[in-house]
Amino acid sequence: MNEPALRPIFLLVSIFNLALAGAVLAGALLRETPLFWQNAGGFPIWLRGLVLIGFYPGLLLSLALTAGEIMLLLKSWRAGSPAGIGPWILWFLQAALLLAALALMGWNNINNLIEDAPLHQHQQ
Repeated sequence: MNEPALRPIFLLVSIFNLALAGAVLAGALLRETPLFWQNAGGFPIWLRGLVLIGFYPGLLLSLALTAGEIMLLLKSWRAGSPAGIGPWILWFLQAALLLAALALMGWNNINNLIEDAPLHQHQQ
């Protein structure tokens, strides 16, 4: 990232991806909430549909953006023009949110294996 023109674009992509990673974590939390999938839970139906349809594409997009950002950060570091501490902090926050979402999904699958339920079944 030694070109000054790339820095604002990188910052915008990082902020977008931070919001997306936060939405993915919120979606993972909602997916594992039993009341979320029931009509008695008080959650709007449009939110259920948004989480059902948009969770995996959002997860994949956020993972791809996070991987692309770390490649750019490492490339700039190896080229001898480090980007500074700010982009690294943004990347770490994105990675932490995504890892938390993936850990929650993994924990649900482990619980399903223990309870002899099908994988990827949500706790309903």
